[in-house]
Amino acid sequence: MSPEQLHVYTEEVMLHTLVAQREFGRLMELLVDPEERQRREVWIVLQAFLAHVGMVSKFFFPATRDPLSVQRGKTLREHLNVAEGAALVGRTARNAFEHLDERMDNWLRTDKAGILESVFPDEAALRYFSAERWAIRRVLILEPLQFVSEERGGRTFTLLAPLVRELEQLRRCCATRIASDDPHHYVGPR
Repeated sequence: MSPEQLHVYTEEVMLHTLVAQREFGRLMELLVDPEERQRREVWIVLQAFLAHVGMVSKFFFPATRDPLSVQRGKTLREHLNVAEGAALVGRTARNAFEHLDERMDNWLRTDKAGILESVFPDEAALRYFSAERWAIRRVLILEPLQFVSEERGGRTFTLLAPLVRELEQLRRCCATRIASDDPHHYVGPR
């Protein structure tokens, strides 16, 4: 990968990182108010956050086995200090939104009594709703902050704090690289 290409990829990673961080900040503002946290805006903002986290993840850990994509991921991980075992590897939460249609189809095959779409204070409050009786559309647990979805194998939990920490480290690394490694001049936003 040329220095110019690497720079453009770094800028794109930085853009998605900044948007994800902005959306996470909005999410945290909504979660403060007990009434606001039960409104649809929470899911809109959370989905935007996870979509941009997913985009960042794809740059480093491509879903395809195409040799060019695999090499790009490896080069970017080295360039921006992203570990192989990073929280960005996980795609459970992103896939829950991207494949919601398939999950909803699975609900039709079960005898679940209802569908959960709510913010709960902790896991104990969620456990009150039996997994055998309740399907999960979207659930957020406040302590510890985690997104809960449901796959064929059952409920899945994604902690958000590790993603937020990695985004901040990545943002700092991208900013340093962009400021010091600009191999060309062009007209564009800063």
